Amino acid sequence: HGDPVMKNLVDSALAQLKAPPSALFSVMGRHLARALSAKFIADSMEKWLLELKPGEPTFVEYTIPEEGMGVGFDAQLSNLTQFPCPIDKVFLLMVVG
Repeated sequence: HGDPVMKNLVDSALAQLKAPPSALFSVMGRHLARALSAKFIADSMEKWLLELKPGEPTFVEYTIPEEGMGVGFDAQLSNLTQFPCPIDKVFLLMVVG
């Protein structure tokens, strides 16, 4: 299940720590998830940057559908509060410090 690259990162980390998957449901697991997320992004960044072409658009215009689902990145910021705000059927993640 899930992304094979991320699964390999998690499996490798658990093997190095000699920890079972249940260890992920802990403070250590939360820190490990953040570290592996950062590693995944860092390892992917070169590929993403090479996909950019000078002089070409870096975004795709789109129309927001009436309904939909999606995923995204979320930064856990220690002294900030995050909450979703509905704005005309679009939810924005508001960060208040």
